[in-house]
Amino acid sequence: MGKVAITFRLMPEGLETDIDKLQEDVKAVLGDYVKSMQSKPFAFGLNALYVVALVPDERGIADKLESSLGEIKEVQGVEVVGLDLL
Repeated sequence: MGKVAITFRLMPEGLETDIDKLQEDVKAVLGDYVKSMQSKPFAFGLNALYVVALVPDERGIADKLESSLGEIKEVQGVEVVGLDLL
């Protein structure tokens, strides 16, 4: 079985969201799957958190992880923006 690199874009609730705390929460949800995280300006002073996760190539895993990330407090939305088979 191969591996898949999935890039998620997490949109915080607002400008007051602590990005460092959000990164800790993402690590708690994804564990060892997290390979990198980067905060990038999105719009109107809001920063989006881009998370790259390296996961086994299993059916439906992107949807499962997207749903889990969406349950994190202070996350308004989650979107898969990249999917690469390794």
